[in-house]
Amino acid sequence: MYLDHFTHYGLHAASANALSHPAEWFELLTQATDVAMRMPKWDRDQNNAIRRETLRLLADGWLRAIMATVRWSEEGHIAGRDMLSRWAQQLDRFFAEEPALFEPAVQVFQHSFSQYRPRVPGRAPVGTT
Repeated sequence: MYLDHFTHYGLHAASANALSHPAEWFELLTQATDVAMRMPKWDRDQNNAIRRETLRLLADGWLRAIMATVRWSEEGHIAGRDMLSRWAQQLDRFFAEEPALFEPAVQVFQHSFSQYRPRVPGRAPVGTT
């Protein structure tokens, strides 16, 4: 899959094919997830299989990107507050539509970057209820 081509190198090893900065990883994931979220939802489960599997792979990509960003930060790189806040908002948007798929990524993001996670009025952060 296209996502694996980039995230395999970008998130796991230095390579000529690697995405060089987490902003590139999250931009790719945001665009791909936006497209997948616009896929129709059918009445029959079997018709939703492609959408569900695509979103499952993308949710896993988000989780891997978040974990890689944690490692990247631990290496001394700095991710800006605005950038992290934007990623949190994008992740919240996807979580709102597909909570079961995106909950692991939300939890890891919240645990790792909780100070950048915007508070949504009327909704407790994931994992606090």
